[in-house]
Amino acid sequence: MVILTGILTKNNIWPGTNNSDDDKCLKITKEISTLRDLHAFIGDCELPATRKAEIRSAIKRVDGLVGRGMLDLTANPAKLLTAIERYSPAMAGLSVGGFANLKSRLRAAFKLANPHLISTRTVRLEGEWLKLHERLAAGEQRDLSRFLRFAFAAGWKLSEVGNDHVERFATYLHDETMVAVWDEVVRKTIRV
Repeated sequence: MVILTGILTKNNIWPGTNNSDDDKCLKITKEISTLRDLHAFIGDCELPATRKAEIRSAIKRVDGLVGRGMLDLTANPAKLLTAIERYSPAMAGLSVGGFANLKSRLRAAFKLANPHLISTRTVRLEGEWLKLHERLAAGEQRDLSRFLRFAFAAGWKLSEVGNDHVERFATYLHDETMVAVWDEVVRKTIRV
């Protein structure tokens, strides 16, 4: 059994071993609020040098596209991924595959940093989103609160919300949060 355990552990098959990037950054506890923090965080992760360089490069590239290139943007996955969606690969100066990789690497950075990111739970609704929230019944408020905070944090306008936005929210829940029943959250959002 000891030999089998060693082989399984070495090949990342044994329970508790993982070959993904997910467990490589858990020792770092600083809160991440800007892309500079995220960039530094990835630099401190125990990742292969090429993977680390790819992810850090993607962070800088995204900041150059949607920010001022100073890594001072808020590390807000919803807002940044929404901002990137406004670009085509050509506008970003990338091939279709390169642009897909850029988005994938940014999502990977946020996934690695997830425990250290400022949560949308702390987002306080304002303006039209707050007014909508206040008009809802208590059950509807509960079912929609996560979506409303996500939409507000992403900078969406209430009048523009459509199927694409719900799909983006579903992707966010599935890929970037630790919500086990993300599909149920989306269903409740759509039902209301």
